[in-house]
Amino acid sequence: PQVIEAWSKLLHKCSTARLFLASTAMKSIHNREWLKQGFAKRRVDPQRIEVHGPAEHFAYLEYYNQIDIALDAWPYNGGTTTMEAIWQGVPVLAIEGDRWAARTSQSLLRRTHLGEFVSATPRAMIKLAWRLAKDNDTPQRLRCIRQEMRSRLEQSSACDAPSLAQAMESVYEQVLEAGYQSNSSADSHSQTGVPKGVGDK
Repeated sequence: PQVIEAWSKLLHKCSTARLFLASTAMKSIHNREWLKQGFAKRRVDPQRIEVHGPAEHFAYLEYYNQIDIALDAWPYNGGTTTMEAIWQGVPVLAIEGDRWAARTSQSLLRRTHLGEFVSATPRAMIKLAWRLAKDNDTPQRLRCIRQEMRSRLEQSSACDAPSLAQAMESVYEQVLEAGYQSNSSADSHSQTGVPKGVGDK
């Protein structure tokens, strides 16, 4: 409900915007109805919301040809979805989040050239969306982002697999070293002499 509430406010503030939703969960007519009712309760015109169920993967990726800016959900936000969106040339509006599952998108975006699309709160995200919607330069800017996206992503730390592997190896080495030290300390404390009286006749 908090996501529907925020997105409804965004749609009211950006009067020409439309919402495109695609999810496996939307295969269910009951889920679709629940979603539409949630927006209807917040006075959002159902004609401004387009809902799609699951699709073959490449067909799913083609959905992004119809999207200017993607919206991240919370508290469990995008990971693969966020990467697919930006790889398809679509920036993602995300919030910082207060836990690991809510911080994946901002972590990815800030390791690319898209950090400016991260907001501290849902309210700040709505304001950012409104500023983008009213800025006459936004369409051209989004076209440039789309055209340059993959080449810039390939140069970013988000796509630097060798460095990520080295960082992970370093963490594993630290964990192993800590384990060795802990076991060594435990062994030294467990060594004791023969208890008094043992072997006495």
